[in-house]
Amino acid sequence: MPSEPNRFSPMNRILLTKMENISDKTVIESEKEILKQQISGEKLKVFLCHAHADRDTVKAPVPVHLQPPLRSVCIPRHPHAIPLSVFHLTLLGLVLAEWNDLEPALRHARESVELCNRWKQAENLVHSYVSLSVTLQAMGDPVGALAAFEEARQVANGISDYYADYMAAHEARLLLAQGNLPAASLWAASWEGRVPSDEKLAFWREHEFFVLVRVLIAQGRQQTGSSLDEALKWLSWLLQEAEKTGAWKRALLALVLQAMALQAQGKDKEALTALARALALGEPEGYVRTFIDEGPQMGQLLRGAVVQGITVDYAGRLLAALEGEATTAATPLVEPLSPRETEVLRLLTTHLSHAEMAVELVVSVHTVRSHVKSIYSKLDAHSRIEAVDRARELGLLD
Repeated sequence: MPSEPNRFSPMNRILLTKMENISDKTVIESEKEILKQQISGEKLKVFLCHAHADRDTVKAPVPVHLQPPLRSVCIPRHPHAIPLSVFHLTLLGLVLAEWNDLEPALRHARESVELCNRWKQAENLVHSYVSLSVTLQAMGDPVGALAAFEEARQVANGISDYYADYMAAHEARLLLAQGNLPAASLWAASWEGRVPSDEKLAFWREHEFFVLVRVLIAQGRQQTGSSLDEALKWLSWLLQEAEKTGAWKRALLALVLQAMALQAQGKDKEALTALARALALGEPEGYVRTFIDEGPQMGQLLRGAVVQGITVDYAGRLLAALEGEATTAATPLVEPLSPRETEVLRLLTTHLSHAEMAVELVVSVHTVRSHVKSIYSKLDAHSRIEAVDRARELGLLD
């Protein structure tokens, strides 16, 4: 078996060969030296192993004891930093964001954007902006997240249809995270008609599938119908393919969303079973955002896991991280809800339509709509699901 440093020698040779085409020999020599330092660094090897794991190219999770050196990786700053640094910075930023180390994740994302612009690397620039967008959204900056997304979309549209589709899915995911289910549903309706027929091809579009599943689950919480069954159908296939290929990150996400879909169906026991499997996969690598990005519903599941004695320490840490974000985001209402609006708010947690709510409250549909509009305004919400989530964050539904 070749030694660990030789594992990266082909990449080393390729980059050094490309440098021979640069006319500035001073730049070439300085770049070569930085490249040698980066390839030979022990911490960087740890990072690359984890980064490849994050991209599903290995079958075993990276042990927890390797995380401290990864957290302290420092990629050399240099006026002529090599393109390889972009790969490092982007993936390191995503890994740190997953661990909920958001400040360093943000710094790495911004540095990778800077390097991509310097080296005119369009494809990497898209991923760098996406990393920046994901991090800003996690930090509670939806405006900044959308701005970074718009930068990414402008670049992606000039590359290929694949990148354009990738960004359309990311936009839907971002809008859904910000409570705009109608806009996300429009994307889902357009994409479902273009699902690849070949299973191998389809599996490599898993990013779009996972966004589609999230939309279906959100729709299922608001209305009766088959959307939750459809979500579980896709998740069963995604999980099967992930386990078959050893793609554990995808398997983890499929299990998390499976738990969410089962919970939305009222199948709490089955939901906790799926969550237990997800926790078992996530704990060794310290996954955080994959769980807590799912919001208050995940909080309910994590509380159930703690009560049932399922991976108690890890579930407790995730719950603390989630509740910490809710506490930070929660601010008292400027104008409190009226008693009648509180009644309507509680009905918003059900599958009742406005007409059915009117029957329940013995009022007109127009009156219900007026109350709903007022609730949205007071909670600074733009959809039913966002209003309910915001109310839970504020403790209005306890």
